Amino acid sequence: MRGITAAFLLLALLTSATQCRAAESGAAPPAPMKQTAAEAALKSAGCMSCHTTTDSLTMHTSPGVTLGCADCHGGNAGVFRAAVALPTSAEYRRALDAAHVHPRYPEEWNYPSSVKPPRTYTLLNRESPEFIRFLNPSDYRVAREACGACHLRIIVAAERSLMATTAMFWAAGAYNNGILPFKHTIVGEAYTRDGQPAKLLTPVMPTPEVTRRHGIVPELSPLPSWEVFPPGDVFVSSSAAVATSSPSSPRSATRTRRVSCSGSRSRDAPTSASPTAARVPGCGSQSRS
Repeated sequence: MRGITAAFLLLALLTSATQCRAAESGAAPPAPMKQTAAEAALKSAGCMSCHTTTDSLTMHTSPGVTLGCADCHGGNAGVFRAAVALPTSAEYRRALDAAHVHPRYPEEWNYPSSVKPPRTYTLLNRESPEFIRFLNPSDYRVAREACGACHLRIIVAAERSLMATTAMFWAAGAYNNGILPFKHTIVGEAYTRDGQPAKLLTPVMPTPEVTRRHGIVPELSPLPSWEVFPPGDVFVSSSAAVATSSPSSPRSATRTRRVSCSGSRSRDAPTSASPTAARVPGCGSQSRS
C-alpha cells in the first residue's frame, strides 16, 4: 500500500511540473476542480456567441461539475462575434482568429475550415500542445491539464492500457517476424506533451511471477528505428540480393531477388530497379511516469 501511495504522489508531482511548464509557455491554465457558476460562464460567453446550438453547455451534464469551454479547450472566451457578422465576412474571420488556438501548420489542417484532414496521426505529434488541447482535450498528450484535476488516476491507468499503447500488436508482430526474441512485449506507443516518443514506467514494480501470469511488465520502450523497403512490409529490416543469370537465354541479364528477414521471396526485379532503403525516423526515449 505504501508503494502505491508513493507512486501516485510521484505522479501528482510530475503532473504539477507539467502544468507549471504549460503555464510558463503561455498555455491555458489547467481546468479547475471547482469554481463558481459565474466563473465558468465567463469561460464560455464568447464561445457561445458563435457556437449557439448544443445539447448541453458542457459534456459534464451533472450540476456538480462546473466548467466553461475554455477550461477544457483553451482559446479566448472573451472574444465575441457581432450579431450582424456573417460567417463569410471579414469581421467574423477576425473574431474567429482571435478566439481560436492556431495550428502550426494551417495549410495541412485546412484552417480556418472545421473540416479536418483524414489522416492526422503523425501531424498531431508535430503540433503544439495548445492546439491539440483545443481540438481534443482528452488526448493523452494534454489530458492531464484538461482533465487531471478530477480524473488523474483514470488518465494514468488509461495511458498504460493496451488500447493506448497497442503493445500486444507490436509484441505479436515483432516476435512472429523474428525482430524480437520475446513473446511478451517490451515496446509500445506513448508520447510526451511535446509529441516526443515516451518510455512508460509501471507505477508499482511487478514481480517476475506477476509478469509471467498477468503480462504486466516494468516498462514499455518507444519503438526503435528500422530499415524498410517500400512498398514492402515495415518489418523487413534487412534484405539479401541473390544475383542469378541464365546462360541459355539469348538476352542474358542479371536479376536481383530480394529476400526478407523471414526468408520469403518478395519479387524479382532488374538490378537497376533495385529499391533503396528508406530510413524511418527513429524514436527517442523520454520517460513518462
